[in-house]
Amino acid sequence: MKSAYNIAQITAEIQTIDDQFESLRFEQQLRLIERRLHLCAELNAVQSITCSMPPEILSHIIHTLIQDPSTHLTIAPTLFCVGAVCTHWRRTVWTSPQLWSVIQLVWPALVIDDSYAPLKNMVPFAQLFYKNSGSLPVDLSLFSSRWDPTAEQAEELMKIILKNGKRLRSLFVTSLTPTFSASFIRLAYTELPLLETVNVRWDHCPDHEDSRSLFCHAPRLSCLHMTLPDNIFTDKLFSFKIPSNQLTTLHLRGFNPTHALYMLSLCPLLVEFDYSCERSPTGLPNRIGTLRVPVTLTLLERLRWSILKTWLHEEVDGFLLKRFAFPSLQELTWGAVIDDMEIEDCEPFFACIENSLKVLNCYRAQTWKSLDIWKKFDHISELRLSIDRRNSPGFKFSDGVKSLECLTLQPNQVNLLPRLRSLYISFTFSFLFAVSGGGDGYKNESSLEFTIICLLYSRRRTAIDVDLVDDFISLDFDPNSDHWQHYQRLEEFHFEFSDEADGDRKFDWDDFDDYIGEFDEVTRDAKFKRTLLSSFDVMW
Repeated sequence: MKSAYNIAQITAEIQTIDDQFESLRFEQQLRLIERRLHLCAELNAVQSITCSMPPEILSHIIHTLIQDPSTHLTIAPTLFCVGAVCTHWRRTVWTSPQLWSVIQLVWPALVIDDSYAPLKNMVPFAQLFYKNSGSLPVDLSLFSSRWDPTAEQAEELMKIILKNGKRLRSLFVTSLTPTFSASFIRLAYTELPLLETVNVRWDHCPDHEDSRSLFCHAPRLSCLHMTLPDNIFTDKLFSFKIPSNQLTTLHLRGFNPTHALYMLSLCPLLVEFDYSCERSPTGLPNRIGTLRVPVTLTLLERLRWSILKTWLHEEVDGFLLKRFAFPSLQELTWGAVIDDMEIEDCEPFFACIENSLKVLNCYRAQTWKSLDIWKKFDHISELRLSIDRRNSPGFKFSDGVKSLECLTLQPNQVNLLPRLRSLYISFTFSFLFAVSGGGDGYKNESSLEFTIICLLYSRRRTAIDVDLVDDFISLDFDPNSDHWQHYQRLEEFHFEFSDEADGDRKFDWDDFDDYIGEFDEVTRDAKFKRTLLSSFDVMW
């Protein structure tokens, strides 16, 4: 039986043939037709295997398919396309209520002459899905465009959604236009006893007073994702009222960072908080002074904080690190600037999570010292370090070598991160900064290629033949000695290097391949993968 990968390849080739067909000569078209028929026959062979598959299993497979976001690209519901494959599939689709409980409504970005026919076409689809799903809870997704219909045009569809609000389990809206925003607020005020998850993306700033209080009648709501467009910062959203005392997951995009901190402080049961702001406004309304601090969230396990440098970033980032405590934090993604002078002031924050933290992802640091915070967490099992010199001119190429040398285990020394199992390194250097940064040359630095090999050998506790290592005798150690037994072996390593210096990568892949060839013991039992994006992965 063909794998999903092979099926995807066949489907892609059929699509390529269809795209090229009209532009080819007649003789070439005949060859393509023959090839297309052959490919379709291969796909039909897969379908024949499923004819004997029990409907319960086939239904479960189809349910997984229709939940994949990549299938939401056509106006016709995916379920109709699946049901047209063969008689057995069609019978399974139309007799499985759980398949109809996943409602995906899509309308195109272009609407000619203000026609709302595409939206009206969604009404019978919605009615059919609600009918065929029986009394099951439904997961509703509106994959809309930025086209904003009138209230009259949207009313018929929203009537159906509001009428069945008590069955709504999850809601996802890709582009909440002003008209649909008004309908969304009405929905948020109705009784939603089964609603658990909401993911909504505004394409404008909500200007209704009602938009400040949402889902007050949704007792099960625990997961909330809200996104504002890139060009909006508003003081209104500081008063956004949400059922904060019941949320366990909160994701915010594009919100004023002081608003984000305020909303974070109101969620005592939060397990996951994800915030990002990828723009640099000239001015932000500052509400930090209104927060009740200090704030301790005892249940928070995953924190992602990513914010570009602004005039307010130092105050906001420093406030988070100095006034919030997360004693149960296990995963920290830090994508903000930490001033070197502030690191010592934030010691209580780091000390609070020292024993609980397992995964650390550091990026957008501007100096070597600020990236060095990983050394404060000796219990982590996964570390991700990203250096982008285009955004961090304080870094030198040699800092990349230093980071790997610090992570390399050395005999007869106190080494860092004894429990490390996964390591991800990404270096991006720009020729522009290499020239303006004081001539931090590459040729005279320590070999990055060889340093990687040494790191892998040490982290795998694999002895290196001294004869092969003239300049690194210290790696001649007994990997089975008692000294190394409490160090975990590295199980996964990812390295990515990008250098824009005249298009000439300074990471020498030929040298690296030579080292791998000489010291192949470290990769002998591993899955080694090289990609075209100047990166490689090793898994043991």
